[in-house]
Amino acid sequence: EIILGILILLFGVGMSYFAERQFFRFTNTLHIIVCMTTIIIPILLVVKAPPRPILHFAWLFELVVVWMKHTSYCHTNSILRRVYHSNSVQQQLEYPDNINLRNLIEYHFMPTLIYQSSYPRTERVRKLWLLKRVIELGTCLTLILMIVTQFIMPTVISWLQDRALDQSLLFFFERLLALAIPSLACWILIFYSLFELWLSILAEITRFGDRLFLSRL
Repeated sequence: EIILGILILLFGVGMSYFAERQFFRFTNTLHIIVCMTTIIIPILLVVKAPPRPILHFAWLFELVVVWMKHTSYCHTNSILRRVYHSNSVQQQLEYPDNINLRNLIEYHFMPTLIYQSSYPRTERVRKLWLLKRVIELGTCLTLILMIVTQFIMPTVISWLQDRALDQSLLFFFERLLALAIPSLACWILIFYSLFELWLSILAEITRFGDRLFLSRL
C-alpha cells in the first residue's frame, strides 16, 4: 500500500508537469491508466491473498480515497491549465506553481476529496483541543472493540455452532435481533470515529481551515 501510494503521488506530479509541457493527450491517457490501476491492482491482490476482512477493508477503503483524490487532482489541474493558457487571468492563478510534490502530499493528508491549488489555513494547531479529540477517538475505538468481542462475536459463533441443530426461521430472527442493538451501536461509533473525530484530527494537524461550512446553513 505504501509503495503504491508513493508511486501514485509521483505519477500525479510527473503527469501534471508533462501536461504543462503541452503533452496533453499523452498525460490524459496516463491519468486514466493510473486511476484504474489504483483500483484494479489492490482488488486483485485482495482476491489472491488469504482472507483478512478488517485489514483488506481498511486497505481498499484508503485506496478508494486515494483514487478519488487523484481524480480530483487531475481534473482540477486540467481546468487550471486551460484557463492559464487561454488568456488573461494568469496573474490571478497559482498554476503552475502548485505542481510540486509538497503540494500533492499536503492535499493527500487533508480531510477533503476536492483538490484546490491552495486552501484556507488556521494560524496554529490547538494542542489541547487535539488531545481531547485523540482521547475521544481512543475511547470510541475501545468501545467498538468491546462491543465486537463481548456481544457480536459470541453471538455469531454461537449461531454458526447451533444452526446445524436448529434451522428454523424463528431461530434465525432470534439471532438477528440479538445482533441488532450491538451492530447499531458499533456502526454509530464507527461513523462518529471516522467522520467526526479522525477527520477533525487530520484537519487540525494540517491546519485545514475550511471546517465551518455547516454554520452557513
